[in-house]
Amino acid sequence: MVLEIGVKNEDLLPVAKSISRAYELAKAEGIEDQAFSKSINDILLANYLGHYLSPGGKGSDAYHENSEYEYKCSVTAKFNFHMGANKGVDENLKKIDAKFQNIDEVYCAKLVDGEISEVAVMERDVFLFHFKNFVKNNLKGGQFIWTITWEPLIALSGVKIIREASKVDTYFELAREIRNSIILAKRVGLDERIFSKGEFNHVLLAAKLGHSLPKDRRGPDAINNRGIGVEYKITVGDNFNFHFGSRKSSGENMSLIQKKCSGIAGAYCAVRTYSRFDEIFYIPSKKLETMLLDSLMKSTGKQLIKNFKPSQLKKLDFTYNIAD
Repeated sequence: MVLEIGVKNEDLLPVAKSISRAYELAKAEGIEDQAFSKSINDILLANYLGHYLSPGGKGSDAYHENSEYEYKCSVTAKFNFHMGANKGVDENLKKIDAKFQNIDEVYCAKLVDGEISEVAVMERDVFLFHFKNFVKNNLKGGQFIWTITWEPLIALSGVKIIREASKVDTYFELAREIRNSIILAKRVGLDERIFSKGEFNHVLLAAKLGHSLPKDRRGPDAINNRGIGVEYKITVGDNFNFHFGSRKSSGENMSLIQKKCSGIAGAYCAVRTYSRFDEIFYIPSKKLETMLLDSLMKSTGKQLIKNFKPSQLKKLDFTYNIAD
């Protein structure tokens, strides 16, 4: 099926160039690859507040001197504190205490066009009081998640508003380039939210492969030069995950996989280091369908998920050669 193009390849190139430059600056700052990919908005907030990103990707999001901070950044003014499965009040409260025991303050920030528009801050005890109150009185469903929007957030007792940026820019050049990437992306019609979840890496891969991005972002990740959708899987590790949600009946599982594969020409699986793609593999849709069905129809896990390793795809001769 030929798809409607949302952003042509030539329009993606300036965006990709800016993102690549931001990756280079992040590397020069000592920011880990995956931390940058997942925490672009956190960098903007850290620069605004005069903080530094915490290393390692665990514990706090940022720090300054001896204080540790939790960040929540949003372009929709909605903030999610997701703690996994709902295991009942007592277990949930224990989990909150354990996760935030070393956090001094929690910051929630609204972003517009890469600029910090408003920031709310709660000291640890204030945050714990409100989070625990939510758990005791309002939490329902199978997921342990507290979602709160801006107006209800700033109405909570003890919440303070920060009205001015720090006079110290901790990531000045990097923050400026990130904002440039966001502005360029929005100029060609991309949603700013791609920078909240690492989806901007699709821009890099599409630019590399000569692909375009579809108008409807609910379908395939990109469009090849024949106008057919393709899937992207990008990793900085050793796994490409094809996840189809919770396992259902055998017939439903088969139908789900077949429908997914029939809607694409194939899947590009790329190993990334910062903005560089070290290896790219291409699995045609028919081969992908066969491999997924052979594996997933025999497995019994609760989740319908298949992992492929780069070494496995290399042995199966799926390496995709592309000039630098």
